[in-house]
Amino acid sequence: MFSTLDGFQLEHRIVGGSGVSMYIDAFYEPLGLAFESEGFAFHAENITRERFSFERAKIRAMLKNGYVYVPFTMDEIDKKPEACRSSLYEILRYWGGRQPSEEITLHERELLRYVSRLGRPFKLADVETCLRMKRTFCLNLIKGLAAKKLIKPLHPSRKRNHYYELEKDSNKYL
Repeated sequence: MFSTLDGFQLEHRIVGGSGVSMYIDAFYEPLGLAFESEGFAFHAENITRERFSFERAKIRAMLKNGYVYVPFTMDEIDKKPEACRSSLYEILRYWGGRQPSEEITLHERELLRYVSRLGRPFKLADVETCLRMKRTFCLNLIKGLAAKKLIKPLHPSRKRNHYYELEKDSNKYL
């Protein structure tokens, strides 16, 4: 569906609230999508109370980092691949392919307002100041706004961009 594995990271490491390392099965970095493949035997039938709690802590750690939790069961993947593909298309349409005329989140709207008042290109630190959210969440927000074509890098030809500016269509949300 993605036609390339660019942007994917297998066994992506995150750190839980207690400092323990947890791993996401497949992480799509451009949109912050955390794909988990859950087998019935491992995740439901034979699970201990401790493992159940650990799995819930892992989901909370994903949310804390601003990731979108996308679970699929092994049975779904194996027996209903078309249903999985259809579901994934819907998720991608919502999280990655919305047109500027569609709704944006409250955080995105607030950031656009803040940046328009700055009157200068903005950077990650400005987003963190505005929203008082963690770095990873703010990075995902910047990537999401760029994917929606509401902001653009100040120097698009550079490999790494630290400054961004508003696109013309962003004024619809102010």
